[in-house]
Amino acid sequence: MRKLRPLILIVALVTAGACGKKKEEPGTPPVAGKGGDGKGGGNGDGKGGGSGKGEGKGGGKGDGKGGGPAIKATAIAAGAHVSCALVDGGAVRCWGRSDAGELGTGRVEGQAASAVDVPGVSGATKLFVGGDPGDSGDLACVINGGGKVSCWGYRGMFPDPQPAEKATVAELPGLTGAVTISFGGGQGLALFGDGTVKGWGGNVFNALGVGKDTKVDNSAITLVPVKDVAAIASGQNHGCVAHKDGTVSCWGYSGKQLDPTKIEGAVDVAALAAKAGGDDTCAITNAQTVLCWGGYDLKAAPVEGLTGVVGLTARTHFCAVKVDGTVWCWGGNQRGQLGNGQMGSDVSKPTQVVGVTDAAAVSAGAQTSCALRKTGQVLCWGINRFGQLGDGTLADRASPVEVKHLNDKTPPKPDDGLAEVPQFAAKQAFDGLPEGCVHGGKLDAKFKTLAAPMDVVSAYATNEDGKGLTYKVTLANYQVDPDKLWDQPRGGQLQLNLRFAKIDLKAQAKTPKEIVPGVYSMDTKQDQLVYPSVADRTFTNIMLGSITLEGMKAGEVELTKIGDGWVCGEARIATKDSTFTGKFAAKLVAAK
Repeated sequence: MRKLRPLILIVALVTAGACGKKKEEPGTPPVAGKGGDGKGGGNGDGKGGGSGKGEGKGGGKGDGKGGGPAIKATAIAAGAHVSCALVDGGAVRCWGRSDAGELGTGRVEGQAASAVDVPGVSGATKLFVGGDPGDSGDLACVINGGGKVSCWGYRGMFPDPQPAEKATVAELPGLTGAVTISFGGGQGLALFGDGTVKGWGGNVFNALGVGKDTKVDNSAITLVPVKDVAAIASGQNHGCVAHKDGTVSCWGYSGKQLDPTKIEGAVDVAALAAKAGGDDTCAITNAQTVLCWGGYDLKAAPVEGLTGVVGLTARTHFCAVKVDGTVWCWGGNQRGQLGNGQMGSDVSKPTQVVGVTDAAAVSAGAQTSCALRKTGQVLCWGINRFGQLGDGTLADRASPVEVKHLNDKTPPKPDDGLAEVPQFAAKQAFDGLPEGCVHGGKLDAKFKTLAAPMDVVSAYATNEDGKGLTYKVTLANYQVDPDKLWDQPRGGQLQLNLRFAKIDLKAQAKTPKEIVPGVYSMDTKQDQLVYPSVADRTFTNIMLGSITLEGMKAGEVELTKIGDGWVCGEARIATKDSTFTGKFAAKLVAAK
């Protein structure tokens, strides 16, 4: 039996580009951290390394003697909406969303944009965060020295038995004895000391490897038919294991619904990472190189130029940490999750994260990444919708920022992040409106997150099919980028989205017709229909039901103008739970 070289490995999981197939621009060279500014990494000596007296805008305080932070992080794990760190004494501190109990304090609407203690966790030795890559929430788990597993967060990812509804930290006896855990996009895997693997969650596409026609209770812990396992990785409807002989077996979605199958060319493998949101998987070999495979191709291929790798992680993208302390990422980069100082297109060639030269470990979340520095501090970059970067704001970062209060002896009340919430720089003008258009500037409104009438700061319309058969109007209480109407609200931001359709009810196929001025009803028995929905910080497109207040007719929107670059009208929406009434003028822009 081949002896495996010990590796630093933190695996998170979910979406993005394949492994080194498309030629891309070379990686960005590293830069030194600036003392005290908290924007690039090191705070103190200005060399990206030790901590001194400076606190900086992005991070935790040192002890004032140049000896490092008061409390040090020892492991990290990033999820979709929350990030966490294991700290001295086996406690856990997290930052990000709390709606699904991700901070261990039950379901609390809001977010912590800086680090807070997770109550009830101590003596932990390993930390894992992951789960559904959508808006449902994350599950976090720890393993303590006695082999017990405790978890908190999104209930939909809990194995049996289900914890209390309040979603605080709960012990899971069914996972006692696990030595590592991996979360995918709807299923989880646990590796035990005897080399066996158990899983739970959905078996869609044979995600648990127990047979494509086998129905599995989502909360039941099921034995996966593999043995002699040394490492695991759970992806989007698929899983992989590295056996003790260095070979790899995978199952689930890979162009077809596989039973556990050996991967050609995957030999001498010591650790794995799989995307939860895609079907790509990568591995570290004992020679510290990286192999990848995915889709219909079940043949492992090396990632060129990536050597000296001691840690690997994946979710919507891949990141690797090298023995020299640098971090390299590739895959999706829409939110700057690759840390190369840019946001935009995917990158298939590993690119170096700027300002990180002393990393001990790295963890990839859903469009977020975090690195554990050898000083015990943590840097994060990427999307920050719920404060999952921990820098005290809700603004995305394409370069690393330090997590605030993580290294404080006692973290203060967390920042809510509202001091910096991104919005489009240019304010929309509503002057010179054509005849038939009135923009009231606000809507009389009632909604669960609204304490006052809704100020309509932005109003845009798109003709989604280009033929005048479907229109969508977006009314927002903040400055929206008309080129990014798909972007999700944060903090107190809110959108009312109105979709219009005109249906020929006499036609058997319910043929859509051109939308013209007139009254569009939420009553689905009508031929001119409006489908209102609301997007807020937690959810996107919450459909407003057609159940109306007693004695009132179904809600409606009257379109008074379609043309001359505008779509205008008056909303008269009054459902059982929500009300939006008032006149609007929405500027017509090209659909993206």
